[in-house]
Amino acid sequence: MKKVLQEHPKAVVIFKDTNTILVPDNTDILKNSPEELQQRLAKGDKFKYVEINLHPGKLKNLPILIPASSCLKFPTGRGAGSLSLSYKVDIEMNVNGEGGLSYVNSASDPNMTLKVAIKYTINLKVTKKASFSGTHTCSTVNGKATRLFYSPGTYEVAANSREYIFDSLKDTMFKDEWNTLQPINYLTESAPIYYCGTEDKMDLKCGSPAVEYTDDNGDDIKSKIMEESNDYYDI
Repeated sequence: MKKVLQEHPKAVVIFKDTNTILVPDNTDILKNSPEELQQRLAKGDKFKYVEINLHPGKLKNLPILIPASSCLKFPTGRGAGSLSLSYKVDIEMNVNGEGGLSYVNSASDPNMTLKVAIKYTINLKVTKKASFSGTHTCSTVNGKATRLFYSPGTYEVAANSREYIFDSLKDTMFKDEWNTLQPINYLTESAPIYYCGTEDKMDLKCGSPAVEYTDDNGDDIKSKIMEESNDYYDI
């Protein structure tokens, strides 16, 4: 650890034998400049880290259909065929409870520790904000309106955390007992599942470009169509 502090004081350390990850504490190491850290190291100070032990997580899609496009239909009110729907949506998930982890090393992202752990241990990119765009083809009959919906992917993870202290004077490490964190959900950056809805099968909510939803864990999800046309227009 002394070598890490000397050469890369704010580095993330991965223990491959235990598959745990060690992250510098924001109240200690991350608030110091490299010069201040080297001065502390020369004095034999103690340095604080947070160790994360991830449990196997669950990949799943949100159990709701979120509008991704405006509503479209054939202009005459009759006919059948395929319609090309362009979409661009932004989605954000505000996590309830932050997984029980008080560690914060980014004012805009309170769960950076777990995100880093997920990225480096299972090679999955997770986020609390995402954007999706493209074109999708939907079919409709008898002049019924159609609308594109999507269901984004999420990753639910549970973990243990503990404080990890490095005594640079004695060159020794001290570990606290493990604390169990409550499960926490993230959005994944992988492509969502898309669905085509028609007005004879469901309420398309054509006048609603934005959706707000709270899941069973109390997480708030907000989605908004960023590029939209009229609810119905000639094609």
